[in-house]
Amino acid sequence: GVPVGTIILYPSCQINRGMIFYTYVVANAAGNVPQNRIVGLINHNNTTFPVGVTTYTDASVFGVEPQVWLEKIAVGIST
Repeated sequence: GVPVGTIILYPSCQINRGMIFYTYVVANAAGNVPQNRIVGLINHNNTTFPVGVTTYTDASVFGVEPQVWLEKIAVGIST
C-alpha cells in the first residue's frame, strides 16, 4: 500500500564550540513531498551566545528561497 504519515529527509548536524546545530525536513510519506524544514541550535555552554534551545521553521529568517529551504540546506558553523 501507499505509505501514510510523515518521514524525515535531509538530516544534517554539526557540533562545535559547545553548540549543536541540526536540520531536517518533514515530508509526506506518500511521495516524499517536503512540508517543512526545522533548523535548530542547542547551545550547551558557549557564553558568546544565549544558552538554550532555539528552532527556526521560516526560510525568510535566513533570506533563503522557500524551495531551496525545503530541499537544499545543510548546517555549518563559521566563526
